[in-house]
Amino acid sequence: MYEQGLKPVGYGPGWAAANGHLNVLNWLYDEFNMLPDVEGANWTAAAGRINVLEWLEQRNILPDINGAGLAAMNGHLKVLNWMEQHNIISNEDATELISWYKL
Repeated sequence: MYEQGLKPVGYGPGWAAANGHLNVLNWLYDEFNMLPDVEGANWTAAAGRINVLEWLEQRNILPDINGAGLAAMNGHLKVLNWMEQHNIISNEDATELISWYKL
């Protein structure tokens, strides 16, 4: 399809990020300058994909408090710790989410 001139849709980078497909993210970025938005970063946090969050951080795309909540809901304590260490959420937010979801 790509060879026929069809281009990826806007939500493609978010799906690739949330599913951990760094090779696809690199291709989308290199070929089309496409990156996930904050919502894509939030779903990446929800999926517990720290390696992809690090890739996104290098491109100034970070999850927000909603992503922290999704990560907590899915039991991804390491993502919450990563988000706190990178000043995305406060220690108080992390503590509250950990308590709320009993992580």
